[in-house]
Amino acid sequence: MKKIVLILLLLTLLMSGCAKATVDSPGTIDAQAPPIDLGSELEMTMITSFENLFMCRFAGTEEGCYQSIMNQKDLSANLVYYDYETRKLVHLTSQLNPVNDETNDGWIQDCFGGADIFTYGEKLYLSNSGQRYIQSEDQAFAAKITQMNLDGSNKQTIEFPDNMEINANGGLAFDGENIYLTLWVYDTNTGENLNTSLCKISFDTGEYEIMDTFDNNGAFLSIRNVYQDGLVLSHYAMDASNNPSVKFIKYSMLTHEIIDSFDVISDYGYNQVFINGKMYYGKPETREIWVLNIDTMTNEMVFDVGEKLPDTEDLVYLDVARISHDEHLLFRLTNIETDQSKASIIKDYGYDTRTGEIIELTLTGKFGSSGADAKLEILAENTEYFLVGVGESMKSMPYYDSDGVQMYYSDLFLNVKLIKKEDYWHSIPNYIEFEDSVFVA
Repeated sequence: MKKIVLILLLLTLLMSGCAKATVDSPGTIDAQAPPIDLGSELEMTMITSFENLFMCRFAGTEEGCYQSIMNQKDLSANLVYYDYETRKLVHLTSQLNPVNDETNDGWIQDCFGGADIFTYGEKLYLSNSGQRYIQSEDQAFAAKITQMNLDGSNKQTIEFPDNMEINANGGLAFDGENIYLTLWVYDTNTGENLNTSLCKISFDTGEYEIMDTFDNNGAFLSIRNVYQDGLVLSHYAMDASNNPSVKFIKYSMLTHEIIDSFDVISDYGYNQVFINGKMYYGKPETREIWVLNIDTMTNEMVFDVGEKLPDTEDLVYLDVARISHDEHLLFRLTNIETDQSKASIIKDYGYDTRTGEIIELTLTGKFGSSGADAKLEILAENTEYFLVGVGESMKSMPYYDSDGVQMYYSDLFLNVKLIKKEDYWHSIPNYIEFEDSVFVA
C-alpha cells in the first residue's frame, strides 16, 4: 500500500506539547513534565507479552486461536484459525481454495518486519515492525499496525513515517480506548537511533500521537508492564565495560511524567515476571522467590526453594521465566550456575500464585531440525485449555497465486494440540488433536 508522509506532520507531532523525559545515561534518568490533573483513573492492561511482540505468531481468544504464517517467498502472510469447539484448523477465509490476493481476508500483503498478531475485544491486530530505511539503499517498508474483525474483514491500517520502526522487543498496552507502544526514531541517513518515542494509536480516529520522547543514548526502552496509573518501562543499556544495566521506570499516564525508577539487576536479578500487578523475581544465590508490589514499591519473600523442595539441594541455579500462564510463576532449577547449555540436570516447575502449590513439569516434545527434547511451548490459553506446541516437523501449506496456480510454502512448523490446564499442570499428556485442512505432510 502506497503512503504519503509529510515531514511537517512528524515535526508537528514531535514538537507538540507532550512532555519530554530524558534518560541521560545508564545511571541517571531525568523527567521533565508538569503535573496534569486529569481528574480520572485509568485501567491499564497489557495486550501482548512484554518481550514477545516480535514472536507473537499465535493470538488466542476464549473460542480459538489465530496463527500468522509468514511466506518468505513474497513476504506476505496467511492467517489460519484453530477452532476449539469444532477441533478444526482452517484458513481464515471463506474461499474453498485460498488465493493469495486481496479477495482473501486471511491474506496480508507486505509483511516485511514480521507478521505479529494479537487480539483484544472483538478485534484481531497484525503488527509489522518495518525495515529500517536508509536513503541510499532500497525502498522503505513502512512500520504499521492493522486492525481487523475476527474473521479478517474490514481491515484498517495505521502507518508510521519512514524514520520510525516499531520496537518489537517491547509489549503493547491498552487503556480502554488507545493502544500504547514504543517506536525507535532513527536517522535515515545513517540508520542511527535518535530516540525512543512513546506512541498512542487510536483506530477510532485512524491516527497516532507521540506522547513522549526519551533521549536514551543508545539504550533500549520498552513497555514491560502496567500498573494502576501507567506503564512500567524497561531501560536496558551497556556501560563502557559492556556490563548490562537495566532500570524499570514507572511512567504515569495521568501526568506524563516519570514518577519512580529502580535498578533491576542489582536488586531483582536478570529475570522477572509480572502477575496481577506484582513483579515476581528470583534470587539465584539464595534460591528464593520474592515479589515486589509495583504500586507500593514494597517487597517480600514468597518462598525458599530449599524449604519447599528439599530434594533439590544439588540444583544450584534458579531461573525465573519471564512469561506466566494461568497465574502460575514458572521457574527452572539446574545443576550448573554458568553455561546452562551444559547442565546435565534440568527441572521445571510451576508455582500457583493463588494457592501456593508447586508442581514439577515433565511434559516435553521434540523441537528443531535435530528433534531435541524440550519443554512444551504454551502458545495460547482460555479458561479451560492451553494451546501447546508439542514438537516440530516439516510441513507444506498449499495456496493459489493470483493466476490460479497452486503453490506450496514449506518450512519447519509447530505441531499444535490442545490440552486441559489441569492435565498440563500435572504432566498428563492427554492431547487433543485438530482436524487439519491447512498443512500437508
